[in-house]
Amino acid sequence: MSKSFSGEACAVSELRKILPSDMLSVGVDDDSITPSFAGERVAAQFAYRATSAQPFNRMECDVRVRTDLRDVRIYDVHLVPCEMPAYPDADDRYLLHSAGMIPDRLERIEPGRGRVRFLPHYWQTVWVEATIPADAPAGELALAIEFLEPDGSVHAAAQRSFLVEDSFPGSGRALAHSEWVHTDVLAEYYGVVMWSEQHWRLIENYVAPLKGWGVNTLLTPLLTPSLDVDPGRNRSACQLFEVEQRVGGYRFDFARLMRWLDIARRSGIETVEFTPLFRQWSVDAPSLVMAGDRVIFGGGVSRPGELEEYDEFLRQMLPALMDVLRATGWERSAFLHVADEPDEQHADAYRSAVSIVEAATGGALPIREATGSAALIRDGIVARPIVGLEAIDEVAAEWAYISCAHGRDVPNVFLAMTGMRTRMLGALLFHARVTGLLHWGYNFWKSQFSRRMIDPFLVTDADRAFPAGDPFLVYPGADGTPIPSIRLHYLRQAGDDYRLLTAAAEASSFEHVDALLVAAAGGSLGWTDYPEDPAFFERLRSIAAQAAQRVIV
Repeated sequence: MSKSFSGEACAVSELRKILPSDMLSVGVDDDSITPSFAGERVAAQFAYRATSAQPFNRMECDVRVRTDLRDVRIYDVHLVPCEMPAYPDADDRYLLHSAGMIPDRLERIEPGRGRVRFLPHYWQTVWVEATIPADAPAGELALAIEFLEPDGSVHAAAQRSFLVEDSFPGSGRALAHSEWVHTDVLAEYYGVVMWSEQHWRLIENYVAPLKGWGVNTLLTPLLTPSLDVDPGRNRSACQLFEVEQRVGGYRFDFARLMRWLDIARRSGIETVEFTPLFRQWSVDAPSLVMAGDRVIFGGGVSRPGELEEYDEFLRQMLPALMDVLRATGWERSAFLHVADEPDEQHADAYRSAVSIVEAATGGALPIREATGSAALIRDGIVARPIVGLEAIDEVAAEWAYISCAHGRDVPNVFLAMTGMRTRMLGALLFHARVTGLLHWGYNFWKSQFSRRMIDPFLVTDADRAFPAGDPFLVYPGADGTPIPSIRLHYLRQAGDDYRLLTAAAEASSFEHVDALLVAAAGGSLGWTDYPEDPAFFERLRSIAAQAAQRVIV
């Protein structure tokens, strides 16, 4: 390859999404040194571009990393379509307000087998993740990247350093984090039969990486989710048990559920949450229940007496479920949803449904409910609410959730939001004393109301229904494994921040650490009032580590 081609590279903050229109200079490399801990997973991002015109045969380079860090993974950051970045009432802190391209999809580069192509006129980026050795001494650790020409010479290079502190200060508490895995979508996208061996392999492929991304709570389709589907229609049946209807009762076979729970345990999942027992936005229609190929409840058209029959079905099914949970050791690590997003008009029906569930489970299976109804929470009808971020300051809640409805000023995972904004979730959840986070879209590769499958490589907004990025955090790999997004890694970093802050609070006090956190943010911190400078996280981690270690020693 002729040496007449030239290129350049520089380190940039991993929290920065480099748009095609961004102008960078090698002279303004990100030279910050982020405090990190032995055994911790860290990330770095490097921008590269061609600096001279090239003929049709573009400059392609292999990528090599030089570092003492371990388990190094290199990703080529790909732009994805962002046709609907936000709703019309969005705030002005989005990267885009009209259609464009956003960096998000992370394609793995295997050293020696994967190449990147230097292009002129705009910057591309490479994302690198690695683990600091558990026995690493305090001090700086460098991570250098080299772009190699075919003859092995270095075409361009850059470096990033990490300041290794002592080992992680205390155990801390992991944020309870749920990203809803949609098993029916996996079967439909890959064209396999539900609960076939191919389907089970896909499920394990998509569940196994969750723990490494900070996700420890797994949506479990006890019943077919009646989520984001047109009234009167159902998604593909995917319930985790078989049922035989007999005179005077039912016989249940939970073999599928037991296999599911075994996958969850092997994958490091800590809690399972069961899909709602009733249809979304109501408590007057049951979720779909199949007996073989026959619909016995929730067929779309309610029949006289169906709800009463369904109540009796729940009175028999739920005790059988509790027997399985006890036998498999999950009885203290599970919760369920009765209905998704109930409101005041469902108060009486919801209260009745809850009483049936509590009686059938002996009150041993907690009920957590995502709801925007302050009245249901205030009146104690929803005892363990999961609330939208904006409502946390108004009602007491252990869990929060994010969805398309939470996009004005507050953090979320939308494509057009900055990495800083997504990562702020960890610090803000700690500040609000929230212990759990739920997001509905890990792999929802469908249009709104589940009317058709979409191509997630081309459509990121469920057919212009939700802000781009809201429906999913992973892309479907051709080999049946998930392709991660930058946003998924931001969520992992948010979880790491949360755990560090809780470790500091365990060693001193919540009030002490929270005061330091607010000071690091400039004296004010809230869901719509938070720093936008990535240097905040350097201050957060230094202050929290010092607070913890000062008490420990």
